[in-house]
Amino acid sequence: MKITQIPWILIIFRFAVSPLIIVMWLSKVDGSWFLPVLVLAVLSDIFDGVIARRQHSVTEKLRLFDSYTDALLFTTVWFVILEKDSDLLLPYRLWLFSLVAVQLFSYIIPIIKFGRLPSYHAYTAKIWDLSLFVSEISLLCYHTAGIYLSMAIGMGYLSNLDGISISLLLPEWKQDVKSMFMAIALRRNRQ
Repeated sequence: MKITQIPWILIIFRFAVSPLIIVMWLSKVDGSWFLPVLVLAVLSDIFDGVIARRQHSVTEKLRLFDSYTDALLFTTVWFVILEKDSDLLLPYRLWLFSLVAVQLFSYIIPIIKFGRLPSYHAYTAKIWDLSLFVSEISLLCYHTAGIYLSMAIGMGYLSNLDGISISLLLPEWKQDVKSMFMAIALRRNRQ
């Protein structure tokens, strides 16, 4: 095994976590069992990119598969949360539904403009991922929502607005655009 294959292995591991989470939920395991699985998934998400950048093995294919795997894991975890702890989400339902709408809008814009999904890996998305991780642990492992879910929702709006801004500002599709400020710089450099 080459070291350049490690990012792929980490992403495939994270991809495999989604069905594992479904099996855990269907098996009605104690919520504490979700903690190590989620921690390993987040660590794999962090280190796949770190290793790929250090080994200069980042490719468009790797970044897209990483983005799609993140979306699958996110959808799976939140499906389980909805099934397992929907009562905790009721007070947040308006905010959550509107956040889903904003998220969909952030995908529709680049599809219309560039003919493909975004793969920006923006800083705000990374912060949102970490806040989601904390709220998922809070919900799945400890059956509480509170401030952690509120922070995740707020970061979700910020991250998606950043993504929408990036899509609107970019003159052409590009991966790894870290912020709308980078998109502005790319736009200026093209003119």
